[in-house]
Amino acid sequence: MSFLNEAGYPTIGLPLSSVGAVPALMNFYEDVKAIQDCLTHLVDTEEKEVILATHSYTGVPGAEAPIMLGKKEREENGLNFLNG
Repeated sequence: MSFLNEAGYPTIGLPLSSVGAVPALMNFYEDVKAIQDCLTHLVDTEEKEVILATHSYTGVPGAEAPIMLGKKEREENGLNFLNG
């Protein structure tokens, strides 16, 4: 991720509940929620436009988390608070 930071793109390495959990979690819902909460915070509070990049296992909850959080969907539901 350092190469993205060096190019001017801030990154977040988000810890996920299921990684290394003992006992193992039986589903990925906590991970989905963690990603959704992070995305929502970045868009709503920090007014950022976000690109979600995942690798390996994180692609599973990462594919589920942004459902209905896309810019188009948020605008259609009156939830996009960006000013530009």
